[in-house]
Amino acid sequence: METNYLRTYFKSEGADTVLCDYIEKGYERLLEGHIVTEVTDKIKELAASELVSNTGDQPFVLDQNRFYFQRYFSYETDIIDCVKSRVALNKKVLEQREGVLLKSETLVNQLFEPTEEFDWQRIGALNCFLNNFSIISGGPGTGKTRTVARFLCLFFSEKPLARVALVAQTGKAAARLKETLDR
Repeated sequence: METNYLRTYFKSEGADTVLCDYIEKGYERLLEGHIVTEVTDKIKELAASELVSNTGDQPFVLDQNRFYFQRYFSYETDIIDCVKSRVALNKKVLEQREGVLLKSETLVNQLFEPTEEFDWQRIGALNCFLNNFSIISGGPGTGKTRTVARFLCLFFSEKPLARVALVAQTGKAAARLKETLDR
């Protein structure tokens, strides 16, 4: 979609020049893989547009100095709400999971060989087990997939009939994850 087309369309829908400029910038940012555009000038003019809200009930959202297309603002808000609700549940299950983990000490020691250094994979897997929401990150070859596999061993030891869905960012990462978990 050409930015000229966007400008023409939204001009006909009542967008002023400032909004059209940010629609173009936002579209360019989307093509680069970003969902938000920082507003560096003309915030008041942008906020005054009838097509912009701060609640997500218009096609465009201005949240402080961040400009979104409504769809992506909604996606981000939904993810934030989901993470918050999972974190809130931690208080209810943390003690129970700590008890299960203490009973599973033998399994933990089988999954992770004792070491005198920090074993970040062990820490990551145990963190995932104890919490309803965790993020495992790291560069290539740092053991993210191995950490997930060890966590799943712990998880299924507690809930053998549980269903789990895993996602990966690329097809290659998904294939690697499946290959490791199959083993």
